[in-house]
Amino acid sequence: MTTEEKAAKIIEDVRGQTGTNPIKMFKALTKNDYINIHGPEHHILDGACFLMAYHNAGGKIDKEELLLDFNLDKSDDIPNHYEQRYWNGELEKKYTFRNRVLSETPKFVQKKMSTSKNESE
Repeated sequence: MTTEEKAAKIIEDVRGQTGTNPIKMFKALTKNDYINIHGPEHHILDGACFLMAYHNAGGKIDKEELLLDFNLDKSDDIPNHYEQRYWNGELEKKYTFRNRVLSETPKFVQKKMSTSKNESE
């Protein structure tokens, strides 16, 4: 099975998950024979599990669009000398769960800001 085929199978299997705990989801899926926990496919699996758990917990995301975005071309750069390139600062920032779903401003601050705007109007 090629890495691309593994990535597609991982996304297919993650879509079927109904839990809200990404760690349990990850552990359950790593029992599949086609997943090598030390291979590049785990980079897709961990992010996809977080997205699916967030969605299952009521997070407002377009899970289909985001899950399709997980592929080895966009999510992972696994060439030779990857670690050396990483520590030299030669690798660009990749797509992450944090950049897709979360905001840098905490929710309680966002709520306070929106409340103060409504009161001033």
